[in-house]
Amino acid sequence: MSGLALVVAAFVVLAGATPESGYPRVAVFQIIAGFGAGMAATAGTGSVMGAVPAQRAALGSAINDATRQVGSAVGVALQGSILASVSVSSLHRSLSPYSAQLPEAARADILSTRLYLADVPPALRSVVLASARQAFIDGLITAALVAGALTLAAGAAAAVWLPRRSTSCVPGSEVDGAVPRDGTAESYERAER
Repeated sequence: MSGLALVVAAFVVLAGATPESGYPRVAVFQIIAGFGAGMAATAGTGSVMGAVPAQRAALGSAINDATRQVGSAVGVALQGSILASVSVSSLHRSLSPYSAQLPEAARADILSTRLYLADVPPALRSVVLASARQAFIDGLITAALVAGALTLAAGAAAAVWLPRRSTSCVPGSEVDGAVPRDGTAESYERAER
């Protein structure tokens, strides 16, 4: 839980970005999120591997890797889609008063804005650049808030539905109907009975 809480805190930091924030805010986000994700990944791996019998360790490892890869791909795709759609919408909204004076390509998306800046009337270049920067930040903030909310929901679900582990487990004793494993062949045999 503490790893996911750090990831949520990192997204809150990122959601506070402004066009003037610069790289330090992103660096703080990356450091906090990296520690949190590392803690969550370690706990998640332990939970998956602890739920499968020793003879199925390869299957548990495969399931763990597959869920991590799919989750990462879906998370990146979702955040990228949110960032792109919100930033384009924000850019169009902020440049709509100038649409007659701007080439279509310069207001298509935030990447095209910089590429076609030479085609923009000189008096409007600073307005277009400021609009593109703010549009990117609008998308970034929205993506960070959605990702933070989903991470918070995942943490709450884990807290409610994942079983608790006992810290008072003694090799050979039964806790919650399971025989703890101390890594010896004998403990695995006891668990199989």
